[in-house]
Amino acid sequence: MIITSDIFAAYLKCPSKCWFRFQGEEAAGNMYSQWAEKQSQFYRKEALKRILGNIERDDLTIAPIFIDVEGLPDRDSYYLIGVRFKTSEGIIQHSLWADKVIIWRDFLCILSRIENPVLIHYGSFETTLIKRMCDRYGGSTEDSAVAKAITSTVNVLSVEPAL
Repeated sequence: MIITSDIFAAYLKCPSKCWFRFQGEEAAGNMYSQWAEKQSQFYRKEALKRILGNIERDDLTIAPIFIDVEGLPDRDSYYLIGVRFKTSEGIIQHSLWADKVIIWRDFLCILSRIENPVLIHYGSFETTLIKRMCDRYGGSTEDSAVAKAITSTVNVLSVEPAL
């Protein structure tokens, strides 16, 4: 049997539950777990809508690029940009460490090599960094795919649940 994401999630919650799922037993379920699963599915769908909503209909393919920034924003100190994306060769991950100018230049270089990049992040920290870096060190030409990606990042934490 193949280990699916459901089996792995069951393992994280309870190794016994994982064993039963792996053996093919169906979960008895309860109202809360069913509700939580529906909420999780909703958030995934809404995040995808937000991602695709930033893309023009003429763009047939997008390249989601997941970014994570580490630093001390109150001190205006950013020391790491993590970048992760998928190519035909597999998953590519870059950890850009150095002074701010070098990190920013390398980040723009990576983005310029990717067709139709869409920047996806979790929280407002990345948005703040991108705005500050563009103001200080410049971005890309206004009509480029990189400039479009920089001005229309997707913060998946801002997806609001339906009431």
